[in-house]
This record gives sequence, structure tokens and C-alpha cells, in this order.
Amino acid sequence: MRPMPAPLGLYIHIPFCKSKCDYCDFYSLAGQEEQMDRYQRALLTHLRSFGPRMKGWVADTVYFGGGTPSYYGEKRLREILSLIQRLFTVSRQAEITVEEGTRVVWFQMSCDGEVESVTLSDGTEVPLGYKLLPGFAAAMPG
Repeated sequence: MRPMPAPLGLYIHIPFCKSKCDYCDFYSLAGQEEQMDRYQRALLTHLRSFGPRMKGWVADTVYFGGGTPSYYGEKRLREILSLIQRLFTVSRQAEITVEEGTRVVWFQMSCDGEVESVTLSDGTEVPLGYKLLPGFAAAMPG
């Protein structure tokens, strides 16, 4: 009998936000948008070096925390997710979570890797294709 692959949770820290919230104790860079491209290059390089060491593990969770990851932009988040899907074994039912200010957005994937549902932290289910933020569609990972 073949052993079950070990589950893996990926946490991606996106330290950028528009302004620092009084209650936030996390490392964040408010008003540092000019650093985003440099950070993206460093993050992708780190994932490329780390990914091959995770053979035999299956990512069942990808969590973008920060800062405010939704402020980082859809294009950069898509690029990160695309690289994760190429480098890591990602469960087809993986939960993908993106913090959006004081809310959290959960993306539930279907067996064929498509976004099946999107839920906000208050329990509200978001229709697929609905824009959560300017330039940030509910069907983001697909």
C-alpha cells in the first residue's frame, strides 16, 4: 500500500498595504508600492528554490496574509498562484485564502482545479465573476 502524501499548508506573506492599521502587529510596508516589483521577484525566486524540496507533499491550503494581499494586485497574485501550481503538488480541493483588509476571502477549488465557490469571512457566498475589489475577480485563481 502506498503511503498518503503529507499535507502542506503554504503561507505567502504580502507585506504591502495602503496604510498601517492601528491594531496590526504584523510586518507591513504602508505606502511602499515602489517596492512591490522587487518583492515579487524575490518571492518568486524563493518559491523556485523551495518548491523542488516539497516532493511527496500535497498543498491543501494556500494562504495569502499580510499586510493587505488584495492591495498587491490581481496580476501579481495570479503569477504567484501559477508558479505554485507548476512547482508544488496542489490538491484539486485546495482552499485558497486571500486576506482583504479586515475581511478574508476563501476560494474553494473543484476536482478539476476550477474555482467552485468564494466565501467572505462573514459567511457571505460571492457569485463567481463578481468583482470583490477593483481588478480582483472572484474567479481569480482560474
